[in-house]
Amino acid sequence: MDVLSYRSGAKETIKFLAATLLGVGGSKVVVRDRNTNQDSQNDNRQDNTGGGQDVTNNGGKTLQTYTKTNPKTGQTYCGRTSGCGTPEQNIARRDANHHMNQDGYGPAVLDKSSSNSAAIRGR
Repeated sequence: MDVLSYRSGAKETIKFLAATLLGVGGSKVVVRDRNTNQDSQNDNRQDNTGGGQDVTNNGGKTLQTYTKTNPKTGQTYCGRTSGCGTPEQNIARRDANHHMNQDGYGPAVLDKSSSNSAAIRGR
């Protein structure tokens, strides 16, 4: 098991980067807070960066990427949103008054969902 330390407020980013660089799942990385010298424990939230599957929310904010396609031109618009609902609820809320609807784009379709903003950023 790998142990990394950080100063404060960066636990999820550190876990994501460590898991990516080390090629292991986030559950195999322990992050130690330098200020308290306490190890992070796995919470019940699951990062999901694939398949458009649900993320265990536990009342927390999740982030989603989605696509909208214009059936006339074939162009695809990619966007992001977030919220405390299910990924599908967050996408539906965003799509209700979406600025691309007026340009003929179809409904938003969930791409990816995660509780880790670093996993969503830049998609």
